[in-house]
This record gives sequence, C-alpha cells and structure tokens, in this order.
Amino acid sequence: MSATAKRWAGPMALYLLGIFMGALDTGIITPARPLISTQLGVDESAGNLDDHDLHTRLRGGDPHHGQAR
Repeated sequence: MSATAKRWAGPMALYLLGIFMGALDTGIITPARPLISTQLGVDESAGNLDDHDLHTRLRGGDPHHGQAR
C-alpha cells in the first residue's frame, strides 16, 4: 500500500461509516420510531427538544409554560 493510500484510508473509512449510519437511520430506525414509541408508551414529540426546552426540563420546569412542575 502506498503512502498516499495509507493517508486516505482513515478518512475514507470514516466517510463510509457515515454513509452506512445514514442509510441505517433512513432505512430502519426512522420507520420503526412510531412503533418503538408506542411500545414504550412515549409521546413521539419526546425526542424533539430544542436547547431552551432541554435546559428548562433539566431545571425541573415545563418548557411550554415556563413554570416549575
């Protein structure tokens, strides 16, 4: 293996891993998400937190009302 090929082996492997993870997400995880959330009894919007919602929830408040629970 040449020095150029060795230099590109790591970035290429990382790139291909990223493509594989994207395909896995699109092909398996995204279609299964509603079923998983139903089976676990979790609202589908539970994973859709922005920074403000996450910070408010970590402080023990309700992100939609701005008040502590």
